[in-house]
Amino acid sequence: MKKTIISIIFCGVMLTSFGQNFLDNISFEKGLKKAPSELYPHWKEQVIKNSETGHYIFRKEFSGTPGPGRMPKYRIEKYNNKLELENSYDFQAVKKGEKKNKRQEYAEFMFLNHDDLYLFSQVYMPKLRQNHLYVQTVNKETLQPNSDFKKIASLSYAKNTNFVYSKFTLNTSRDSSKFLIYPTYSKHEGRSEGGDMNLPLYVFDKNFTLLNETSIQLIPKTLQSYTVSNSGDITSYIYNHKKETYLIKCYFSDGKTQDYNIEEGKFISSLIVDSDNENIIISGLYSINDSRSLVKVGTGSFIIKINSKSKQIITEKYNEFDKDIITQYMTEKEHKTWSTQTKKHKSQSLFGSNVSDIVINNDGSTILIIEENITRTTVSTNNAGSLNGPDAHSTHSSNHIIAIKRLANGDIDWITKIPKKQYGFDLSSYYHIMNNDNLYFIFNDNPKNTNYKEGNELAYFSRVNNKKDGIISIVQINKEGQQSKGVLYKAKEEEAPLMIIPSKSNKISNKVHSLKTKTQFCKIIFN
Repeated sequence: MKKTIISIIFCGVMLTSFGQNFLDNISFEKGLKKAPSELYPHWKEQVIKNSETGHYIFRKEFSGTPGPGRMPKYRIEKYNNKLELENSYDFQAVKKGEKKNKRQEYAEFMFLNHDDLYLFSQVYMPKLRQNHLYVQTVNKETLQPNSDFKKIASLSYAKNTNFVYSKFTLNTSRDSSKFLIYPTYSKHEGRSEGGDMNLPLYVFDKNFTLLNETSIQLIPKTLQSYTVSNSGDITSYIYNHKKETYLIKCYFSDGKTQDYNIEEGKFISSLIVDSDNENIIISGLYSINDSRSLVKVGTGSFIIKINSKSKQIITEKYNEFDKDIITQYMTEKEHKTWSTQTKKHKSQSLFGSNVSDIVINNDGSTILIIEENITRTTVSTNNAGSLNGPDAHSTHSSNHIIAIKRLANGDIDWITKIPKKQYGFDLSSYYHIMNNDNLYFIFNDNPKNTNYKEGNELAYFSRVNNKKDGIISIVQINKEGQQSKGVLYKAKEEEAPLMIIPSKSNKISNKVHSLKTKTQFCKIIFN
């Protein structure tokens, strides 16, 4: 494949504050704030995909690994369109059966699809060395699970007890018409005592009727991930760390299987697999040198399109990054560090960046979203040592975003970089929205960045430093790749600032999105 090196098209960046034209068509609403006693500090919280009739939260009490004596409690909550708590239902895990055939039932997660609410529960049967996944609908008014409890997936681990508490994973196709369910083993290598293990994969329609069941062999010392397309095709990405090989394996809905090799000399550092109605789309970052490093290395971006009917690769493009887009918004110190890393890896690359999402447009074009995420661990001890060994402290920073738009034929239309710096985990990163050909990024920000101009140093946002003055910023990228930035929400002097949790924010409709904070729901509405 011929290598293409492109020049980056720099887009006009308009970083302004209040009164922007694009903000005139956007409104922001806050919901009712909950009392501190209702915050469930020791419960895991899953915000379920919201619907136009309400918002749902599934809470699970922290209990460690399921087992005897650890039967967690659960709570389902419904919030109305005024963002107020309307109803809730509490229940507990179930342990039943005789000693020989004892079973323990744990609710794992909930899912809202086509306005139906589903509860998934896993049943562990240690004596029989089996795990089963069940699904049942939930009454959206009372929030009580219905009696239509049915088994949809199974796992037998006769030769390896390390898989006793393996969980099942649910992946959804882009149009939510197909679902892929498979077990996630506790051992990453997938090796059993009796040899390589087989992984069962189940494909369902929107009503969770089984469409296809296949079994693939887990290969030791490999990283494997799986996605499902709108047509029900399964795509597996396999990286063999020992052999340094990359393989795309497709299990088509007609029962045929085909392998696709990544171009020789390309080391994939991060990718995402998705699909439109006709093609399987693989896009991500690659390095021209071996990327086996603690720091992700991205020399360029790529896209591969596989047609589901012909099963042929119809598009395959690799494009190296221009130095200017890599170094944009770097401080002098950061540029010096980057230069040192560049000499070490013998290439001009992005370091510490990962593919986070991809937007697939109706015209066949795509927008690949990349975010810089760096975790640093500091180990310290005193001269006398420590009874528990050295102290380790990790810090995480979530920084700049890069958006790469490719046309339907795979050629790059534009690349733009959004300046952002954040410390922490759950309040970092962003939530993105595609509306009327415009791409929006929403994230927590430091107010010092409100009137940021390129060439100045960005101020970091963090929960601690900005607990009294944090703001929610919004950046619009239009179809030409040009940026506009504004403040979506700034607290009044007597109010505590809002801090959104991007991972728990969801789409309600094409015009309305739910933004979750620690204490309440908020809504962003496009007029």
